[in-house]
Amino acid sequence: MSSSFERADNEVLTEAATLEIVGSNAIVTVLSDCQIIVSHCDDSRAVLCRGTETIPFAVDQKSYRSRYLRPWIIPVPEITFTTRTDEDVCLILASDGLWDVMTNNEVGEVARRILRRKRRSAATNDEPSAAETLADSLTEIAMGRQSSDNISVVVVEAFTKLTTFSTR
Repeated sequence: MSSSFERADNEVLTEAATLEIVGSNAIVTVLSDCQIIVSHCDDSRAVLCRGTETIPFAVDQKSYRSRYLRPWIIPVPEITFTTRTDEDVCLILASDGLWDVMTNNEVGEVARRILRRKRRSAATNDEPSAAETLADSLTEIAMGRQSSDNISVVVVEAFTKLTTFSTR
């Protein structure tokens, strides 16, 4: 996993047209029936909604203009392991475009509210999944709060045992 982060970072820096503004971040998650593994570099973040708690997986690693700070800033990911429980509701992975304008707890509250509402309503095949609805909603909130960065949101509904996910 670590070598993949380094390889991706090198490719971005090699292909960058403007070195003054280049940077990259990444977040990778591996889910099994018993574990959640989150690996990240820079300022992408993941939070787990577990029962009424919102559990962050990582602390942002802002490395503005990291190309100029080599070799002190390196693309070595922080890796976190967590045991899954029956109380896990969903996992939200997002770029700093979301986290710059929303707190972990705000994201968790929105997630629980939307997922609860979607579970209560009768779903039809032409309706978006709860994960897709949540990813869209978080993206819209971030845009409404005038986020000045790219916004990427991935939602995994943990309660469905790895069957539903959505990206926006």
